[in-house]
Amino acid sequence: MDQVFHAVAYDIKTKTRFTMDAGTFHANCYSYSSAVCAMHYLLRQKPYRIMWGGGNVTINSNIQHFAREEDLMGISTYTNLESFELNNENLHKEVFYDKVQRIEEYSKGWISLKGVLSKALKYFNLKKTQSVRYSGYLVNHTKNLSICLPSYLKESAFYYGSRGLGCIDLVPALTETGGGFARDFFEG
Repeated sequence: MDQVFHAVAYDIKTKTRFTMDAGTFHANCYSYSSAVCAMHYLLRQKPYRIMWGGGNVTINSNIQHFAREEDLMGISTYTNLESFELNNENLHKEVFYDKVQRIEEYSKGWISLKGVLSKALKYFNLKKTQSVRYSGYLVNHTKNLSICLPSYLKESAFYYGSRGLGCIDLVPALTETGGGFARDFFEG
């Protein structure tokens, strides 16, 4: 079964988050995806932390690969102790149990943003345009990197039937947590 992802935008300082089901990665990482639309909209409002959070982080010892506290905070926006308990026997004996406990604590403190998707769909007029706008730059403040979005679209666009041109969006590709990106290349 394919891993299910959540598109997440979160602000550590204000303890606000927006989380939505993004389904399987290979189905919802494109410029015309509503999850991509919501994340691009929020990034135009302020520099949120973004995570394409995979459900597989709760399986076995996968969580031990996350060392940064801000990543544990991001994971806490879409999962909690119950998910880890369902996927791990004797969880309290695992070496990563302390991380699960921190995720559980963080999960209790979030304030959810409301109405984001409807605002995003209207902002990009997604029903008509079938894509977010690729203008300006996508900036990673943590790593001090940026990508020129029009250049990225020009180099990455492909034809997708009646919808016209599209691309695998950078936001999910650069922020996914569960190995979903590789599946996008099955057909070249």
